[in-house]
Amino acid sequence: DDVCSIANYAAVEIFSTYFNDTKIDILTDGIKMGLVYSHTWTCYNGREKACGQCAACQLRLEPFSLNNITDPIEYE
Repeated sequence: DDVCSIANYAAVEIFSTYFNDTKIDILTDGIKMGLVYSHTWTCYNGREKACGQCAACQLRLEPFSLNNITDPIEYE
């Protein structure tokens, strides 16, 4: 707010729906909403298939595993 007032802008409100939620909570909500996880990508490698080894892949795979769901994207 202080920065906005200095710059003569109106106050800004920031909403972070999942700020206090776990990756498992986020995955569960996505499934309930019908999110097509095969259309999402987190891997850092930039290749055709996800590596399954980088930090982003590991953070993605854990909630799928804990929910007993197979991640629908292809891994190397």
